Amino acid sequence: MKNIAVLLVAASAVMSAWAQAPQTVGKLTAVQGLVTIVAGDKLANAVTGAPLVVGNRIVTTSSGAATLAFDSGCVVALKANESVVVTSGADCKALLAAVKPVGGAAVAVVAGAGAAGAGTVLPAIIIVGAAILIVADANSSGNVSPN
Repeated sequence: MKNIAVLLVAASAVMSAWAQAPQTVGKLTAVQGLVTIVAGDKLANAVTGAPLVVGNRIVTTSSGAATLAFDSGCVVALKANESVVVTSGADCKALLAAVKPVGGAAVAVVAGAGAAGAGTVLPAIIIVGAAILIVADANSSGNVSPN
């Protein structure tokens, strides 16, 4: 009876580890400049050949670009200041539509405001918020053409 209990615990541990194994759905075929892979609360610099793991976010900086080659045959090219969350089972059109711009300018304004003094942070946040609303309004009104 004791042996059966040990066997069940071991089998449960193996199944748990197997269920949590990361699912790879492709790889990065080209990385230029600074590109980051965000996996939960961990960050890593992306390199050519790195696996595309479901749930990870690929983020390019203003100097970065990356090409993601999915096992399905879909190829997604990220330009500077773009990101995408790696998913599985999506068709190519959905993967391309999942590419989102990264708000690099907003981060720079807030970071610069902190260096100037604590009293300038709130006005900087208000200005950044207004800029985001203006951009969102332009995007929703169709004034920005798709890539």
